[in-house]
Amino acid sequence: MKRRHGQLHTASRAVALLLLLSAWIEVAFAMDWYANPSIRATSEYDSNVLFSSDNVIDDFILIAYPQLKIFAESEQTKFIFDSVVAGKKYIKNQDLDVVENYTSASLAHAWSERFTSQFNARFTKDTTLESQVEEAGITTQRVERYLYELGSTQTYQFSETLSCAVSASGGRITYQSDAFPDSSYWQAAVRPAVALSEKDSVGVDTVYSYRSYADSAIIRYLQQLLFWERQFSETTTFTLGGGYLLTWTESPFFAFEIIDGQLELVEKTRNTSDFGFSFLANLEKEWSERVKMFLSAGRDQYNTADARTFERNYLRTKLSYDFSEVTSLYCDLNWYYNRQIGGEGVSEDVNYVQFAPTLRRNLSKDLWLSVGGSYAYQLRDQGGREATADRFRAWLMLTYELPRLLD
Repeated sequence: MKRRHGQLHTASRAVALLLLLSAWIEVAFAMDWYANPSIRATSEYDSNVLFSSDNVIDDFILIAYPQLKIFAESEQTKFIFDSVVAGKKYIKNQDLDVVENYTSASLAHAWSERFTSQFNARFTKDTTLESQVEEAGITTQRVERYLYELGSTQTYQFSETLSCAVSASGGRITYQSDAFPDSSYWQAAVRPAVALSEKDSVGVDTVYSYRSYADSAIIRYLQQLLFWERQFSETTTFTLGGGYLLTWTESPFFAFEIIDGQLELVEKTRNTSDFGFSFLANLEKEWSERVKMFLSAGRDQYNTADARTFERNYLRTKLSYDFSEVTSLYCDLNWYYNRQIGGEGVSEDVNYVQFAPTLRRNLSKDLWLSVGGSYAYQLRDQGGREATADRFRAWLMLTYELPRLLD
């Protein structure tokens, strides 16, 4: 009887999967599909490949970036797939050669005029050094990293003025070395908003995050942010928010205890918490048809690969200027100040600043050339002991977009 019940359960799941697949095929055939393949070739010089203060090595790097983007769209559904492979060849330090991959997929569907859903999947193979520097300006040991993530956002418009978005995501990070512990994480967020007028809206953004490191720490945080968004014009948008950030850290440690008259080594857990102020300010402005600017400042929380948590303060600026229809200049300016919270031992503060200008020239409809550079500086203070590091990079990139497929 149990065997028959199991067979019926398996059969019902197979039927449900078949019905879901047939429904997806029906939707897929009703969508307009096309693909954009492209390839980028880059020659780069890096004055401090490891971004180290005491082990400074420079190198020339040859990089190939084949990329494929797939788009599908209908009146109710939109699908985007994007995958790029980065093959990096180091001329002097061949042991640093690496092949990276960045793949993402998103599916958005409007069930009705009020209810929409979005589903996301992401796979990343990169290195801890470049990912942490880009996200928070914190250098670390260079180790290959694998990231797998799934997420979803559901948005419902209750009325013309009231809406709410609920999102959840989770993933796992593994490393090709024992230098860092593998970790699993998940995050949930609720964002109700009220439109006060055609230009103004207010809301509350609540985020709860959980990350567990294998045989190491557990880090949780709760952030609530009251925000105001103002659409000054078609070319200017401003967002301002403020709230609190509460972080809990559980760290294992070992201590000797006398148990039944004997001295034994026992594993214990150290619990710490931190309460602080968080904020967000974004300004997006088109000064003219040629000049555009995006400015973002804020304070939030960031977890590193080595199971530490920081209060992250940041200022990011992006500026673009079109000299003509074929020539453009892009400038990025990033500043981070990170203050370690929770955990044990001596805490660390990290200051980081980066400036990166890029000049792009369209050579033809499908071919363009980019010349760029960047300078980055980092100051680390660990219990009064300071260490500095800087890095200069310059690159020449040629991008070719192949003819569109499936169109």
